[in-house]
Amino acid sequence: MAKRFSLIGIGLVLALGLAGGVWAEKSASLFFPLPAPADAMPAGSPVATHGKLSVSGSKIVDKSGTAVQLKGMSFFWSNSGVGGIFYNEKVISWLAHDWKVDVLRVAMGAETDGTNKGYSDGDKATQELLARAAIEECIKRGVYVIIDFHSHKEHRSEAVTFFKDMATSYGKYPHVLYEIWNEPLDAGGGNGVSGGTIADYASTVGSAIRNTNGAEGIIIVGSPRWSSQPGSVNVSGVTNVAYSMHFYAAEHRDSYRNDMTSAASSKAIFATEWGTTNAKAKGGIDKTESDKWISEMDKNKIGWANWSISSQTKDNDDATSILSGGGTQGGWSDNDFTESGKYIRGKFPKGNGTYKVTVTQPAAGGKIDVSKLKSSYGWGESLELTAVPNDGWEIKTWTGNATGNSPSLKGLFYALNPNISAEFYECGVIKNGHFTYDAVGWVQVADNGAKTNPMSVANSELVVDVTTAGASVWDVRVGNSATTGMLAADHQYELKFKARSAAARDIYVRLSSSNYISIYGDTLKASLTTTAQTFTHKFTVRRGAAIQGGAVGFFGGDKTGKWYISEVSLKDLGSVGGNVGVSRPAASAVRTSWAVVKSGSGVQLRGPAENGAEISIYDTRGKLVRSLAAVDGLNLSSGIVNAPAGNYLLVVRNNAGAEIYKTMFTMTR
Repeated sequence: MAKRFSLIGIGLVLALGLAGGVWAEKSASLFFPLPAPADAMPAGSPVATHGKLSVSGSKIVDKSGTAVQLKGMSFFWSNSGVGGIFYNEKVISWLAHDWKVDVLRVAMGAETDGTNKGYSDGDKATQELLARAAIEECIKRGVYVIIDFHSHKEHRSEAVTFFKDMATSYGKYPHVLYEIWNEPLDAGGGNGVSGGTIADYASTVGSAIRNTNGAEGIIIVGSPRWSSQPGSVNVSGVTNVAYSMHFYAAEHRDSYRNDMTSAASSKAIFATEWGTTNAKAKGGIDKTESDKWISEMDKNKIGWANWSISSQTKDNDDATSILSGGGTQGGWSDNDFTESGKYIRGKFPKGNGTYKVTVTQPAAGGKIDVSKLKSSYGWGESLELTAVPNDGWEIKTWTGNATGNSPSLKGLFYALNPNISAEFYECGVIKNGHFTYDAVGWVQVADNGAKTNPMSVANSELVVDVTTAGASVWDVRVGNSATTGMLAADHQYELKFKARSAAARDIYVRLSSSNYISIYGDTLKASLTTTAQTFTHKFTVRRGAAIQGGAVGFFGGDKTGKWYISEVSLKDLGSVGGNVGVSRPAASAVRTSWAVVKSGSGVQLRGPAENGAEISIYDTRGKLVRSLAAVDGLNLSSGIVNAPAGNYLLVVRNNAGAEIYKTMFTMTR
C-alpha cells in the first residue's frame, strides 16, 4: 500500500510552525454558570433569608410562614433604548451589593414600546435573551426576580409560550415570581378591559405555569385602570396568586391608596411598579406623597419595585433613576442619579460587603500560585491567579468558578464568592491532546482526491470526518503542530491515546520529524471500533543530533466516515543508549539491493521487502517533492509521484531512518 505524503500538506504543517511549537490557550476568566436551585442562595442574600415565598391569606409569607415585604427596583422596557442596556451582570450585581435590594423586576418588552418591536410582535429572540440574562444574574445573587410580561394589550398565546419557557427553565427556583400582564388595557388601548377578562386570562396563563416543571412561584395578576384596581379581579383555579398595584405618587393619592389598602385586607398585594412622579413621569418628583405611599405599604407589608432603572434623556421621563451620563455598568454615586434616583436610593441600606476567593490546589500535575491572592475583595476589584504545571504537564482547564486554560487567570468581582481550582493534564512533549476547548495546535490535511469536513471538537474528542475516501489510508492526516522543544536523539517516547470510529476501520499512527521525512520506530496500526479504546505505542528516535519539533500523525483516509481521537500524550521515557530498540544498521549490514530500473517507457523501483522503508524524492534544487513507501515494483511516473517529468534524486531509508540507497533518475509522464 503506497504511503503518500503531499508536498502541499507538508507545507501547511510547516507553515503552522511545527518546529516552533505554535500554541495558543483559551483565555481564562471567572465563570459563574446558573447554579442548581439548592445552591443559588448565597449566605445573607434575600432568598437565603426568606426562601420559598407563598401567599397565605392576604399576605406574602416566607419559608417560615412569616409575612415578608420585598423592596426593590423595576427595570424599564427591555426593548427600549434606555432600558435594555441595563440588563447586565454589573448593574444587577451593584444593586445586590450596594443597594441591598430584595427584588428586581425584569420588564421584558412583550410588545412595541412605540418604536422598537417586542416579544409578541417581531423581536421574540432578543427580548427573551435579555430577560434570561437578567433573571439568571438575580438568581446567582440570591435576589428575588419578578418576570414581567410587560404589555398593555392582551397577547394570551404568546404569554402562555413565554411563561411555559420560563417555568421550564426557572420553575424550581424559589427566586421567581411571575407577573403575567403588566397593565391590562383593551384592544384600543383604553380602560375597557374587565376584571372578568383579566381573571380568565390569568386562569389560562397561570395554569400553563402550574402545569410546567412543578412551578409554584407566586403569580402576580394585573387589574383594570393600568393595574390600579386590585380589588376588582378575583382569580380562581390557580394557587399562590397575588395582585399588582401600580401608581405614580405625584398624581395618584388618597383614593388610590384607599383602594390598595382595602384590597390588601383580603388578598395579597404587590406594588410591582410605582413612580415618584405623575403618571406621565413629568413635572418632577413628589417626595411627600411618595413617603406616604411607602409608609402605607410598610404598614400593610406590601412589597414594591420602584420604576425605574433606566437612563434619563432630555425627552425621557423624570421617574428614571440614572442620568444619561451615569453609565450602564453599575458602580454609581449620587452624582449619577436623577432627583428620583437620589430619593429612591435613600430608601435602601448602603451595602459594604466583601467577597472571598476559595482556592483548592489541584490533586496532581502542578499548583496554583496564590501569591497575589487577597483575603477579601470589594465589588469590582481584580483577582489574579497563575497555574504552574509540573514538567511534562499542562493546564487542561480552570475549574469551579473559572474557565479557560490560559495559565493566567484574571477577573473582576461582582458580588459573588468564587471557588476556584485547576486540572492539569500529563501531556509529555505534546500540547492540547485533551481537546477540552478546541483543536488548537492540530492540523488536518486531505490529499489525492480525499475530502474531509473541517476537523472539530466535541465532548473533548477531535472529530475527523472523511467525506470522500482517498486512494489509501495515508491520504487524510491529522497531526499535532505543538510539540515542545526538541525530540532527543536516542530517546524512547511513549504515545498514548484513545480512539474510536463511527464504523470499524483502521488508522495508522507515526512519530516523525516535523517534515514527515524521518519516521521514528514502527508505524502503529490501530483497529478502531465504535467503543473508545486506549492505545499505547513506543517510538525510538535514532539520529545523531536532537531533532526540533517532531510531529505525531494520525492517518485514516481510505474510508469515508468519522473517527475520533482523545487523551493524546507523548512522554519522553529517556535515553535508551545505543543498543536498545530499533538501531541504525551497521555499515556491513546496510542493504544495497535497491535499484531504479527501466520498465517499458518509464522507470521502476526494485528491491527487497522491508517493512517501514521509505523513499524520498527531491528535485534538482534539493526540495522534497514526495515521500512514499519503498515497495518493490513501484512505478516512478509523474502521475504516481504527482510531479512533472524531469530529473530527480531518489533516496531510500530503512525503518530506522538510515539512508541505504541514493540515485538520480529521469521521471517520465
